[in-house]
This record gives sequence, C-alpha cells and structure tokens, in this order.
Amino acid sequence: MFRKILLCFCFYLNILYSYGQVRINEFMQSNIDCIMDDLYEFPDSWVELYNQSDQDINIDGWHISLKKNYTKGWRLSGNTNIPAKGYLLIYCDKVGKGLHTNFRLETTKESNIYLFNEQGALVDKVEGIPEQPNPNISMGITSDNSLKYFIYSTPGKENSECAATKLTQAPKFSKKAGVYNSAIELELADEQSVPNSKIYYTLDGSEPNSESDIYTTPLIIEKSTVVRAKIIADGYLIPRATINTYIISDRDIALPIVSLSLDNKYLWDDMIGIYTEGHNGRAGCGSDEKFNYFQDWRRPVFFEYFPNQESEKVLSQLGELRIGGNCSRSNSIKTFIVYSNKRFGTKHFSYPFFQNDDKRDVIIKSFMLRNAGNDFSAGYLNDAWVQSMMAGKVDIDYQAYQPTVIFVNGEYWGIINIRERSEEDFVYGNYKELENIDMIENWTELKVGDIEAYNVLMSGRLIRDIKTSHKTELISLFKKGVYIIKMSNKYYKETRKIIL
Repeated sequence: MFRKILLCFCFYLNILYSYGQVRINEFMQSNIDCIMDDLYEFPDSWVELYNQSDQDINIDGWHISLKKNYTKGWRLSGNTNIPAKGYLLIYCDKVGKGLHTNFRLETTKESNIYLFNEQGALVDKVEGIPEQPNPNISMGITSDNSLKYFIYSTPGKENSECAATKLTQAPKFSKKAGVYNSAIELELADEQSVPNSKIYYTLDGSEPNSESDIYTTPLIIEKSTVVRAKIIADGYLIPRATINTYIISDRDIALPIVSLSLDNKYLWDDMIGIYTEGHNGRAGCGSDEKFNYFQDWRRPVFFEYFPNQESEKVLSQLGELRIGGNCSRSNSIKTFIVYSNKRFGTKHFSYPFFQNDDKRDVIIKSFMLRNAGNDFSAGYLNDAWVQSMMAGKVDIDYQAYQPTVIFVNGEYWGIINIRERSEEDFVYGNYKELENIDMIENWTELKVGDIEAYNVLMSGRLIRDIKTSHKTELISLFKKGVYIIKMSNKYYKETRKIIL
C-alpha cells in the first residue's frame, strides 16, 4: 500500500514539474510567410511553446485559449511531444484539427494567450498583448524574462535578443506607379534618416531582406517591372516593403489594369507552387493525375489596380490568392481567387470595380480573376455576358464582371475578368453584411453552412406547414427563379447561333 502511494506521489510530482517547465515562448499575431505549416499553408498566426526541462514532455490533451476558461480553448492532439530543451509550434488558423486551433490570434486589439494542462489548470499565460505593429513580426520572452517584439523571428529556435518598438518608415519613390510609354529613372529616398539604415530592394516580386540588393544609384526601368523596397536599420522593426508597379508600353491599354506581385516560388516551385504541375499535387477534374494547381493553397500577394492607363492606382494592398475553378485549372491562364485580410491591415477591397448602379456599394471581401472557365478557348465571355444580360432586368442575383488586363511580377499575362464570387462573400457584400447562411449549388452541392434546412424545403415539409397564401408565393418564387435561369441560358444559346 505504501509503495502504491509513493508511486502515485512521485507521478504527481512529475506532472507538476512538467507543467512548470513548458512556457509560451514566442508568437506571431499575423503570419504572412514567416512559417509554412504541415498543410503547405501559411497559418494565420502561431504560438511557440518551449520545454525548459531536461526530459521530453507530451502535452496531448492540453488546451490553448484566448480566454481564461480552458473549455473555451482548443484541445491539442497529434504530434504533441516537446523534446527536452525543444520547441513545438501551435498553428492558430481556425482549421480545428490536431495542432491547428479553431481560432486565430487577435491583431487589432489587446489580447491574451493561456495554456492549460489536461486537468484544466493554468500552466502559463501572456496577458496584455498589444495591437500588432505590423504583420510578420513576432513577440516573445527575452533572456531577462520580459515580453518584447523581435526584429527577427525565430520559430523553433532560441529567441533573438534583437528587440525593438519602432518601425522604419517607407522609402520615398520619385515616380508614381503607373503606365509610362518609355523607360524611366527611379530614385528611392530615406526621409527618416535613421543612423546605419539602408534601402533594400527587389525587382522579381520577392520580399526584400538584408541579403537583397542595396540601393545606391537611380534605377533605370526599361521594361514593365515591380519594385519592392524597404528600409532596414539597427534597432528598428522591419515592415513589409513598399511596392510600385511600372508598366512600360508604347501601346494604348484600353482596359483597367491589375498588377499582382508575389515571390515566384509561390507560383512555380515543385513543392509549394500553386500554378505548376509540380510534385506535390492532388487529383482533380475527374482525373487520377495529381497536379499542384488542383490544391487550394493560399499564397501572399500584393494587389494593385489602375482604372485606366492614365490614372494612378486606386488600390494597393496586401492580400492572399489561390487557384480557382475546376477543370479550367488546366488552362494556360488560370483563375485566381483574391482575398482581402483584416490581419494584413485591410478587410475589404474599397473600390467599386463594377460600374453597375446596383453594385457600386457592394462590400468586396474577395473576388475572382476569372479565365472565362469553359469558354476559355472560345468567346471568353459566355457566363459573364449571360449574367450581365439579366442584370437590372429581373429580380435575381447575378455576378458582376469587369474585364481587365493582368500583369504578374511585371509580365503581361493577358485579359482576365474580375468577377464576384458565388459564395458567402457574395451574400455578405450584396445583402448588407448578412452572415451565417446555408448555400447550396447545383441543387445538391453544399458550399457554406449545412444542408438540413434545404432538405426540409425540398422534402415538402416546409410547404405543408406554412399558410396557403405564403405557400403559393413561395412556390411561385421558386419556379420563377428556375424559369429565369433556364430562359436566360436558352436565349444565350439561340443568340450565339445567330452570331456564329
């Protein structure tokens, strides 16, 4: 009996020892591309745990939370062993599986992080975390046990001692982004005059760092180019680059201009590139062949928009993009889905892409740069034309569109259509920020929410339970919607025969 009590007591002491040895060591409130996770995605945010002890500690069943109540947090599972003097990354990205939590860290207001053991006892906490100074900047524990923002993030490694509180300012560009009919000379200037500061720049779409080219003399831009530049100085946090696209063309450009800039490896790398066949893909379009472009990975992108060739850019913001569509992903020009992101600084695209009167006030959280789908090799306008034909003429939703020309990292790629998306962001934008919806496509395909209410409608139970007057109206509206869709498609097909 004494031996059993002793064994239990020793085991209890060991648990207490383990709890005191695991700490919240470093975290990033908004991760752009500092780390990539096991899903080949960039998690929205992350927390690093450190095991200070000389033995491995397994934290399976522990909880991490933004609230003091552990039941409000995420239960950790999967590969939860932390080696002695080692680290474990928790991905705070709303995925809700294993080491991926069902929440993301706060970026725009003061917040907290709590770590609990499997019994719900508090193991460690970080409280009073301020609003982030900039995306891709981490905060953590220094050697004097204080909490500071780091100049250089060190996920999975010993924390840096290089901490700071201020950001360097953006460099000044002597020329505005836009269209020029001949080569230009571009000067970059540091108006802050911080000691030991340098301007670093790139011309290939990648984010400049301390190993990039240092600006010393004016740049001669002879072809369409994206210039990214930032100031790096001792004792200052490093912001994201300032980005300008310069399009050099002696021809008129009749359409609005979209410029996308991103690291080329996010497009073409065999393991993480989204635009290539690659070696890390999945099957799609009814085929067993696996290609990277069938993945739905998101990659950071900088988006610029020029309404015409004479205008300055009206949008200039960091976002995310992925490949969209189904079989049309195999086309040489693929559809992009472009997302705004509050944790990057801007939660909407605040410019009316679409000139339709009923679309000028639409809130745009995401949109397509569409390759015309099944009409890619033909008229390049089937779906857009059909929907535009019905716009404002019948009381039915439609996806607005705006044809544009697209440049990627300064290279002209062709014509592509800005389109509204037929999912929850469409409803949010067109119906006064309506959320928590169910959306079903092609009669049975669930896109958002759940299908329970729809099944009730289609079973006839809802029709049986409502008043006769409302029942007639509901059936009429339902049939009207189907009739309009069928008639618009029939009208388009007949018109196309005449045109051809």
